[in-house]
Amino acid sequence: MFAEYPIHATIAGVAVVTIPLSDSDLIEKRSRLEKLGKTERYPVPPRSPIEVDAEVKAFLMERLGKVDVMDIISECKQHFGSKRTPSRTAAYAFWKRLRNGSSR
Repeated sequence: MFAEYPIHATIAGVAVVTIPLSDSDLIEKRSRLEKLGKTERYPVPPRSPIEVDAEVKAFLMERLGKVDVMDIISECKQHFGSKRTPSRTAAYAFWKRLRNGSSR
């Protein structure tokens, strides 16, 4: 007498399925998981010291592509000191992000 679950049907052109009430919590959990996948993730803090220091960032952005990177680093060191001056690798990586349009 009992139907085998799930029961499939089409109602008004929409495919539907009937499941036992005891399984309905699975649907709610799936719905929450789908929503999590569609929402934005928390922003990841920048790893680059350039992204954190607005003055150094602006300094580099004014000069990258116009002046040799090693000259920019020398000027930056004179202007901001060696602690705030990015490495050559960091400067080139930042320049690459600027060219690709992925800098903040």
